[in-house]
Amino acid sequence: MPPHDLVEFLPWDSEFFERRIARVKPNTLDPAAGHKILQWCAGERIDCLYFLADPASAEAVAWAEDAGFRLMDIRTTLHFDHRAARQSGELPAAAARIVRVKPDHLPALRRIARVSHRDSRFYWDANFRDKSDDLFETWIVKSCQDYADMVLVAERNGAAVGYVTLDLASPTDNGIGLCAVGAEARGRGIGQQLVRCGLEWLRSQGAVESRVVTQGRNLGALKLYQKAGFRVETLQLWYHLWLSGPQLP
Repeated sequence: MPPHDLVEFLPWDSEFFERRIARVKPNTLDPAAGHKILQWCAGERIDCLYFLADPASAEAVAWAEDAGFRLMDIRTTLHFDHRAARQSGELPAAAARIVRVKPDHLPALRRIARVSHRDSRFYWDANFRDKSDDLFETWIVKSCQDYADMVLVAERNGAAVGYVTLDLASPTDNGIGLCAVGAEARGRGIGQQLVRCGLEWLRSQGAVESRVVTQGRNLGALKLYQKAGFRVETLQLWYHLWLSGPQLP
């Protein structure tokens, strides 16, 4: 498949969801560029097209809506500055022991991942919903293998009840990937423990600023990260366009 300056084919997504999936490269564009993208998608038999739009671009948002895209998520990126910020607030008494992931944690982490990320755009797109739980189970497995630079696990009474995955490319390009606590262990401050221990690990590795991405609808996650000292940095709009089959709600 020849490269295109406006759109790219996504092999991993396509294989996992068993659909031909592509993504618009720029966050802003005009109708003429949009027309070229849709022509390319037709020629490549693309089933679903992702578009991460800049909400400040009225032209891009109008094109997406006119083309039939459906808004699936408000991608919210939060920023933590290790140089200027300090984690605020008092932690409750430690409710869990935070340790590095071990192989025997994985069955519990897989169970938690399957039910803990349903604010994702994939779960809210009915065409992907059947495989969205599988997606996050796969993500945590790969993170524990080699995808993440570190996975910290919360243990309570000897059992794994939560996790945070951490990615570290450079002092300014790093942050939290996935974070979740099992339903039976929520309400005890374990999420706060995981986030703060994650930030401590990143800082120990030389991080000077860190980021985390969550969904605009996920108020619990937004409160958790802001309580730890993160601040909203950017908002972007995730759109999906189904070019084959029904455009489900």
